[in-house]
Amino acid sequence: QQRVQVRRERVEPQRAVFLLLIGKASAFVGALCTGVYAGFALSFLRGVSASGPRNRVIMAGLAAVISVLVVTAGLLLERACRIPEDPDETA
Repeated sequence: QQRVQVRRERVEPQRAVFLLLIGKASAFVGALCTGVYAGFALSFLRGVSASGPRNRVIMAGLAAVISVLVVTAGLLLERACRIPEDPDETA
C-alpha cells in the first residue's frame, strides 16, 4: 500500500482564496456542462443508427466524461484549500 505525501506549505491568503474560487467555479461549471452534454447525448439516442446522430452522441458523451473530470479536479482543488484543524484547540 502506497502513501501519498502531501506538502504542507503555507499559502498567502489571497492566493488561497483565488484557488478556492477557481475550484468552486470549476466544480459548478463542470457539473452544469455534464448535465447539458449528457442530456444532449440522450436526446440523439433514438437516431443512433445514422452516422450523424451517432457522431453527436459520441462527442457529447466524451464531453460529458471530460466535464466529470473537471468537476473532480475542482473538488480536489477545493479540498486542497482546507485549513488544517489546530490540535491545540478543543471544541
